[in-house]
Amino acid sequence: MMAWKLCYALCLAVTCLPLVQSYTEEEATKHLVGWSASCSYSSQAGCNDFQSKFIKAYKKDMLEDASSSLAWVKRKRNEPQVEKSKQIYQWIQSTLEEIVATIKAKGTADL
Repeated sequence: MMAWKLCYALCLAVTCLPLVQSYTEEEATKHLVGWSASCSYSSQAGCNDFQSKFIKAYKKDMLEDASSSLAWVKRKRNEPQVEKSKQIYQWIQSTLEEIVATIKAKGTADL
């Protein structure tokens, strides 16, 4: 069981870390094309490509994984960022907070 958790964590890190990284001005600008301020975990209509991929990649049923991702993003937000990255990280944090709250309330990330 421990080997499975380790394998899962490594695969998740390789798959998802490109979605949560330090963004250059150019990368942040690219991710903000078609950005929807109303996009959230519970209201995904209108999400742009980046937002949709992020939600799909980070929808986790394991509270521990979602919580550790949230803690990582909170630490990342305290690092110096280009201005456009701040908008992305703020959205990521609020989305992960919503995922964590959903898992705590329902025991699953399913809405």
